[in-house]
Amino acid sequence: MRSTFTGIETAMRAINAMQLALDTTTHNIANATTPGYSRQRVELSASEAYTKPSMYRIPQPIQIGTGVNIDGLERVRDIFIDRQVRAASADLGNAEATVKYYDRIEALINEPSSSEFSSQLANFWNSWNELSLDPADLSARAVVLEAGASVTDTMNRTNTQLTQLRADVAEDISYVVPEINQLAQGVADLNKEIVKLVGLGQTPNDLLDRRDLMIDDLAKLTGATVSLQADGSANIALDGRLLVDGLTVDPLQTQAAGGGNIDIVWSSDSAAVTLPASELGALQTMNNTTLPDILTDFNDYFTELTTGVNAIHQNGYGLTDPAGPPPGRDFFVVTGGVYSVNPVLETDPELVGAAQSAGVPGDNSNALALANLASTKVTNGGTTTYSEHYTLIVTDIGADAQRQINAVQTHQSLTSYFETQRQSVSGVSIDEEVANLVKFQRAYEAAARAMTVADEALDIIINRMGLVGR
Repeated sequence: MRSTFTGIETAMRAINAMQLALDTTTHNIANATTPGYSRQRVELSASEAYTKPSMYRIPQPIQIGTGVNIDGLERVRDIFIDRQVRAASADLGNAEATVKYYDRIEALINEPSSSEFSSQLANFWNSWNELSLDPADLSARAVVLEAGASVTDTMNRTNTQLTQLRADVAEDISYVVPEINQLAQGVADLNKEIVKLVGLGQTPNDLLDRRDLMIDDLAKLTGATVSLQADGSANIALDGRLLVDGLTVDPLQTQAAGGGNIDIVWSSDSAAVTLPASELGALQTMNNTTLPDILTDFNDYFTELTTGVNAIHQNGYGLTDPAGPPPGRDFFVVTGGVYSVNPVLETDPELVGAAQSAGVPGDNSNALALANLASTKVTNGGTTTYSEHYTLIVTDIGADAQRQINAVQTHQSLTSYFETQRQSVSGVSIDEEVANLVKFQRAYEAAARAMTVADEALDIIINRMGLVGR
């Protein structure tokens, strides 16, 4: 026989369920703008009907419902979309970090510009042409020396700034690696709490959101991937090894390599980590490959230019040089990797080799040879002039920079698209939550009214039945 209190129990279950639904909806609304928050919903199902099928059941051809069960509090999340967001985010982090430094490279080269190397080189060639008009003019010789000094100043500045830029990249790496280790330790700490609560049969949704937010950051920084375990923990894999294995972390660290390169290694055994596309991967590539290659291109070019000028100048005679073999003076010198105009010439401009014959003040043949060097194809196997060669170097850098800018735009679009998909699943819609508030409120009121009716019915049975005729 059914209990007289069945109706009250059914109504009480409904009240408890609707109260939890209201609390959950309020929690969603409160966290509508919280980064990484996933909306939650109460999972409900009809409770087991009365009576249970058995040989002792009451012989009635019906089963009567007993209300609602609270099956759990689900965090709305799509693992597949999470993977897509993290993969796109890693690619975006790689492109953004690369573009950041290409912007700085282009800024320090500053081409085209009236104050930078291409213009200064043109002025240098023109100064020799001007000297050829009057080889005995000391002021014209001073202009040649001044133009040469401007060229070497820009060479040195380019080398210094590119070297400093590489040091800045190394400093960025030194900041990013500890950040990665901190995030990894945070995931491991949250794993510990989550495993404990899952073992007690609870659903730590807010802790899971915090962990997912850290995993998102790790994916962008390292390109790491995640695998969820049966006990509720999350393992983070990088280059075939586990950065986070349940409750333990194998941190990363930096290790100096030859030529200013930086290796990323595992702290446990110093094995090198091969990074996929990611922010840290881009920084390592910029430090170990991109900037060294650019520095090499510029230095090879500067060496080729100074060697070519010196080869002609060594055959020249100054105003006071005696007859005999050419003095063989260099116009440019390199000391400890620093380019400069030969100090001997700066001390005595008369020694600038404008002539190809000694004792002939009006001989301008060597000055013309140097002026004509501007239009002579002597670089890249005789296919380009010095100016064209420099333009090729700068153009290649600009093309690489543009490719990375395009990559940023592409990956931004992909990341935005997948993030929009994630928000459509996991994000909080205020309009939807307000509608749920009204729905759950009405259900709560109805359940409360049902309990009142059941209570009034019991009052009749308990307090008023059997009084007739007394």
